[in-house]
Amino acid sequence: QLCTALLDAPGVADSSTAPRKAMSLHSKASNVGSYIGPHVGSGSHAGHLAGYHMPNGRAGGCRTVDKRVGTFEEMKWLTTEATCASLCTAREQLCTAFEFASLTGYTRCEIHTEAISYTVPVNGYRCYVKTQPPPPPPLPPPLPPPPFPAVPPPHAPPRPPRVPPPPIEPPSPPPPPPPPHAPPPSPPPPAPPPWQPWPKPPPSPPPNPCLALVRPRSNFERCRYLAHAKLDRSLLMFSNLNEVTLSSTSLVAANLTEATFQQAVAHDAAFDFADCDDADFSGADVRRSSFRNATLREAAFNGAIIHRTNFSRADLRGASLIGLYQAQSVVLDGANLQGTAISNSWLIRASLVGTNLRAAVVDDVNFRESLFRGVDFAGATFVDSRFDFADLSGEKLDGVVFEAGHLAWTDLSGASLQMATFTASVGLTQIDARGADFLAAVSEASLGEVSSRKLPTAFL
Repeated sequence: QLCTALLDAPGVADSSTAPRKAMSLHSKASNVGSYIGPHVGSGSHAGHLAGYHMPNGRAGGCRTVDKRVGTFEEMKWLTTEATCASLCTAREQLCTAFEFASLTGYTRCEIHTEAISYTVPVNGYRCYVKTQPPPPPPLPPPLPPPPFPAVPPPHAPPRPPRVPPPPIEPPSPPPPPPPPHAPPPSPPPPAPPPWQPWPKPPPSPPPNPCLALVRPRSNFERCRYLAHAKLDRSLLMFSNLNEVTLSSTSLVAANLTEATFQQAVAHDAAFDFADCDDADFSGADVRRSSFRNATLREAAFNGAIIHRTNFSRADLRGASLIGLYQAQSVVLDGANLQGTAISNSWLIRASLVGTNLRAAVVDDVNFRESLFRGVDFAGATFVDSRFDFADLSGEKLDGVVFEAGHLAWTDLSGASLQMATFTASVGLTQIDARGADFLAAVSEASLGEVSSRKLPTAFL
């Protein structure tokens, strides 16, 4: 629109001959910054442009009500006021006034966008404000509607006779309420489902071919998977079960006499009440398995993994328990270990409640934090064994031999150690022997840290 106004405005030179001049945009935001020249009378440059008027009736520079030059767009080298007025008219609501200046051959045009209230006298400057058109005249009041004629005109057709409406039938009365104590009507029974044949049961898994070998004197070298099998009361005496997987297998009351389970994987298995005399479990993994009430006379568990294995009331007389380094939290409550050889083992946090250790030979066994209650120690020998933090309170240890062992922070309160023997290589550190009976006990051990426990004079 700006380019069209410039071309259509009168006085603009032809584009082929007139020099092209640059237009620059400025925003005058400061207060009055123009030079105000001598007073210009109201008659100077008193030209008239249609649709525009000079504020306060005289020429000069445009000013807002707060005495600022306002915001405007400046265009230089426009030749006539009519051209500048055409640009303002073309912008409609975006132009409120324009200012035209002619100074010694230099002309410029300012298109103002803020409301202009008055002018200040400046030589060569003329300010024109758009004249607001007069408001349109008010609309005349609406005419009253014509009166309705009392008599229809002669050409109007006669009205049809008024037909009375049909009589309105009264609504039907509601159904009577049910008796106050009558039960609500029961819903109709659902329709029976259509008959369908019984679904076929899922096919049973194929039988384990290894189960066909379950008999005495069997060799499972070529079939070594019996996991989760139910082999209760089975007869497997003299069988070779080396390296066989027996995890979670049930062998309750089975006959396993002289069977070999070397390197077998039998964790979480059940051997309760099984006959395992002379059976060989060397190197087998029987962690968390149960041997409750099992017969394990002369059985071998050398190097086996017996974490949390339960030997409650098992018969382990003469059994070989050597190299049990993975034997924490073993349960030996009520087990019979008479004459058993236990060596090079870590029975840490073991439970020995009512255990029979009569004449047992215990060599290099760590009983750290283990619990002893009602144990039969008659004739037992402990060589190079440790009882650190073990609970031996109230136990009867009469005649027990402690050779080259270590008792540190051991609870011996109320224990009976009559005629017990402690060799010089036994370390006694911070033991609790309050109320213990050391009558006729023999000690060659250092008691530097034990005397404060008020040991009897006979022991000291």
